[in-house]
Amino acid sequence: MLNSNTEIWKDIPGFEERYQASNLGNIRSIQDNHGNYREQPRATWVSNKGYEYVQLFIKDKRHNVSVHHAVASAFIPNPDQKPTVNHIDGVKTHNYRSNLEWMTYSENLRHAHKTGLQVGQTHWKGKKFGTSSNFHNVTFDAKKNRWVASIKINGKSKAKYFTVNKHGDAGERLAAQAVNDLLDLYGITDRAKNSIP
Repeated sequence: MLNSNTEIWKDIPGFEERYQASNLGNIRSIQDNHGNYREQPRATWVSNKGYEYVQLFIKDKRHNVSVHHAVASAFIPNPDQKPTVNHIDGVKTHNYRSNLEWMTYSENLRHAHKTGLQVGQTHWKGKKFGTSSNFHNVTFDAKKNRWVASIKINGKSKAKYFTVNKHGDAGERLAAQAVNDLLDLYGITDRAKNSIP
């Protein structure tokens, strides 16, 4: 039996033979710019929402990838195609495999309430929202207290709304997923999709 501190590396789906994640939550590159095998740890940073991210490059295109999503994608089967990764202990930087699980957005929200990470509307009190989001085509409408997923198709706007009262802290992520769904629905492949932690 493996010691829980034994580090195991696996390719990150979508970045095979270039980047790997470990069961302990580390990320490394395994190929240099000339295509030669070379193990190199990747530096990470913590976003303003408390999640750890890493920059990965494919053909000179930069991808900001959440570490917990990279680790879960590499190590945890997701047969039901659940869209989000939950930190079991509630600590957003504990990205080791044994602390992660795939969930739906509603399951994730229930976990946040159950563990006290989110307590109804008190989470939002005193927090100022601008009109921007870290996700593509997602904005916050402060007047109507809702997140908006909006894309333009042939000059016409297609939008979906997620109110804070109904969706709480998950509203922004739901709007980001709605943007991805709209792009798929209309067969748009030349616009960036949202990478949702």
